[in-house]
Amino acid sequence: MKALDICNTLMIFGLISTVASCFETRAQEPNCEGLCPDGWVYFRCSCYLFMDIMKASWTEAEHHCETHKATLVIIETNAENLFVIDFARRLYKTDRRPTNSFWIGATDTVTEGLWTWYTDDSPLNFTGWAPTEPDNKVDQDCVLLGGPYNYLWDDDHCSLTASFICEKGLSYLSGPDLIG
Repeated sequence: MKALDICNTLMIFGLISTVASCFETRAQEPNCEGLCPDGWVYFRCSCYLFMDIMKASWTEAEHHCETHKATLVIIETNAENLFVIDFARRLYKTDRRPTNSFWIGATDTVTEGLWTWYTDDSPLNFTGWAPTEPDNKVDQDCVLLGGPYNYLWDDDHCSLTASFICEKGLSYLSGPDLIG
C-alpha cells in the first residue's frame, strides 16, 4: 500500500485533518519503508503478511506466523486497525463471506470474557468490535476480522479455518525467514 493511500484512508476516517499532516507525521518516523520481506506490507515500521490464500485454525495461523519470525497481528491503535481493515477490504473487495475473515492475536482462552493479546497476556487497550460483539458464545475464544461484519472484530471458535494476518517489527539484523 502506498503512503498516499494510507494517508487518504486516515483522513477519510477523521484521524488526521489533511494529507499533508500525515506526511509530516510519517516524516518524523524512522525511514523503515523497503525493509519488509517480499510479499509483506509496510505500515508504521511494522511488516504485515496477509495470508488470504491460506486458511487455518487460530493455532495453526499462530504457528505459521512463527515460521516467519512473526506473530498474529497485535492491533494497538485505531490507525493500525483502519490499515488492516482497509487492506482486507481491498483483498476481498465486495466478497464478505464468513470464509473471508482474518485471525488476529486476541484471545480470551485464559479467562472467559477477559480479552488479551496472546503474546504477553496484556489487555486490549484498543478494540474494534462489531456491534453485539464479543458475544462470548460457548468456546468462542479467538478474534478475527469478520468478513460479514465488514472486517470489524468478531469472537469465534478457534478451530474455525480463516485467513490470517502476521506482523513483525523491523530488524536490521534479522536473517532470512524460515520456510515451514
